[in-house]
Amino acid sequence: MPNIYLIWNGAMLAFCALAALAWKGSPNSKWIAFVTLAVLTFGSAYTPIKIFPIFIPTFWLAFAVPLIGLVVASVRLSGWRRWSIFFPSLLLLGGVLLVTAAVVASSAFNPSDGVVNVGIYIKAKSAVRARLDVPDSAKFRMLRISTHHGQRFVCGEVSSKNLKGGGLAGYTRFYLPTDAVAPLPTFEKDDEASRFEVTQACTDDYLREKIRIK
Repeated sequence: MPNIYLIWNGAMLAFCALAALAWKGSPNSKWIAFVTLAVLTFGSAYTPIKIFPIFIPTFWLAFAVPLIGLVVASVRLSGWRRWSIFFPSLLLLGGVLLVTAAVVASSAFNPSDGVVNVGIYIKAKSAVRARLDVPDSAKFRMLRISTHHGQRFVCGEVSSKNLKGGGLAGYTRFYLPTDAVAPLPTFEKDDEASRFEVTQACTDDYLREKIRIK
């Protein structure tokens, strides 16, 4: 099985090379453009961001750098070469930005999962916010889809501001079914039974809990 990191790195270098080749100027200026784009691209890819409880490389966003380079390079060209580079680059750049928006909107642990199931995650987050004291203060992390006894659930963690007399303190786990018309989330802090339900429904948590108990 090919190494996914090698594939991503090769693809990023290829896009940087395309942008440098499209750059109008001397060979030296093309090399400078390539090195500059490569540094910015790999700097973006390996500068982790904390959307989740762990830092992750932003490979999915780093492609915006060489694509912007291609758009800029195409503007300096003329005739059919300009438009043959400009429109495909702009289309790909729009795709990268849409993926970024979907990842942020879903708060999914796995970016590709967040893109594919963005609607499910947005619906789940809305249902969770409805049970919070201060819905607008909700912060989500570790959202993912888990299957338990043939039923799919959205599992994750949420934190929000407290109001006097109630509310969540810090991050707490939750789950809710994905196929319900009006899903009702269950929080682990509701009671001991709810904690057990969350642990069972979210398979990964259940396995970790078993290991901790042992």
